Amino acid sequence: MEDPNLLKPLTPAPFPNPNLVDQWISASKINETEVGGRFRPLSEITEVCQRCKEHIEWKRRYGKYKTLTEPAKCQRCTKRTVRQSHHKLCAACAKEQRVCAKCCCCIEQIVGKDLAEVESKQK
Repeated sequence: MEDPNLLKPLTPAPFPNPNLVDQWISASKINETEVGGRFRPLSEITEVCQRCKEHIEWKRRYGKYKTLTEPAKCQRCTKRTVRQSHHKLCAACAKEQRVCAKCCCCIEQIVGKDLAEVESKQK
């Protein structure tokens, strides 16, 4: 008797890893009918260390970054003042404590401009 598995036709190769395909980013669910649609600019990454900045950039590049719909609560002052996603501290607490707003580790050099400085330059 012959093995029934040998009689099956060859199946095509499996799909490549979706994280490696450039079109994977375009498959993210963005409402194209909204103003700005697919080309909505992301906010600048501020008040974080270099390691956290690279981590957030990776999330943006591969479509894993989710923006905040409403301000989050700061873990130090417990006010709803965190305006950037993946941050734990508000900009004021991070600046006062001289820590990264995402991982809360002490840092000497903060990557990115302060939002208050950017707004003052625009005026």
